[in-house]
Amino acid sequence: MQRRDFLQAAFPLTALSALCAACQKDAATDPNNNGANTGPVVNNDFEDFDVRTQLLQPGEFISRRGVLIIRIAANNDLSAFQAFSNVCPHAGGQLQFEAASNQVWCPVHGSRFTAAGQLLLGPAATGLTTLRTEWRFPFIRVWLR
Repeated sequence: MQRRDFLQAAFPLTALSALCAACQKDAATDPNNNGANTGPVVNNDFEDFDVRTQLLQPGEFISRRGVLIIRIAANNDLSAFQAFSNVCPHAGGQLQFEAASNQVWCPVHGSRFTAAGQLLLGPAATGLTTLRTEWRFPFIRVWLR
């Protein structure tokens, strides 16, 4: 088979594959796909966390895009998770979760908070900023604003 004949035969299949891949990508990222949760949506207003592959056990946490999300219980519903702005209200340090004590803490000056975001120990003067969450199984959507 000549190269030209091969390319003419392969082009329709390549174009069809590219078209199908584009359709699948749009379905996964289109917020108007009638509620089908086929993949995380890329958006500047929220961040999606896949609970099938992340946050599997109580005490696990993720810090991403200014969000600190913690799995605080074993049940599979929204009450098993807490989400906060990952900024310490004292000096803006990035927060960490300590599973052994079930506390959030700031390594900059040592402020400590409960897993529900309430202030335990300063120098911070207030608790953590809780972020709005939404259960969109298998994703937890955390609103950034």
